[in-house]
Amino acid sequence: MALIIITAVTDLWAVGCIFAELLALRPIFKGEEAKMDSKKTVPFQRNQMQKIVEILGTPSKERWQSITQLPEYPQMTTFKPYSCNLETWYHQVGATNRLGFELLSGLLEFDPVKRLTAQQALEHRYFTEGPKLSLNAFEGSFIEYPHRRVSSDDNDIRTSSLPGTKRSGLPDDSLQPRTKRMKAGE
Repeated sequence: MALIIITAVTDLWAVGCIFAELLALRPIFKGEEAKMDSKKTVPFQRNQMQKIVEILGTPSKERWQSITQLPEYPQMTTFKPYSCNLETWYHQVGATNRLGFELLSGLLEFDPVKRLTAQQALEHRYFTEGPKLSLNAFEGSFIEYPHRRVSSDDNDIRTSSLPGTKRSGLPDDSLQPRTKRMKAGE
């Protein structure tokens, strides 16, 4: 079984994915997850990797020197070669700020050694130069937030013991002051 070390640079990749999702209002690398087998071994996530490669390009030894040391490297060599399409993706989702693209590129860098650190990301010029950021993330945006189907399973949260929630169609009395129970004979 492969040993994968998760460090802060993994978190910065995730921040890049979240930033991209905020820009596009949908996940940037929406892939299908392959389930673990009965031996509890983690399979190579081919579909997920394909989504990443289609946007970021095929990882190479030139872009990521230690890639050949990864246990999944032989599977990655079977991918059709793609060039980096991140800038095209960025503009297709309606983003135009060059500093935003620079920040996103730094967060989604394949090579963990070259990826932005948390400090570098926080100090990035995106946050200090150009258009000022607003508390309203959608200010000036003409993108309509995508509609999604909500099923009853999504709303079936078992929180009836929490204040402010109610069970079934009965009125919510959890916020009302509790009355003192009367003992027999009172």
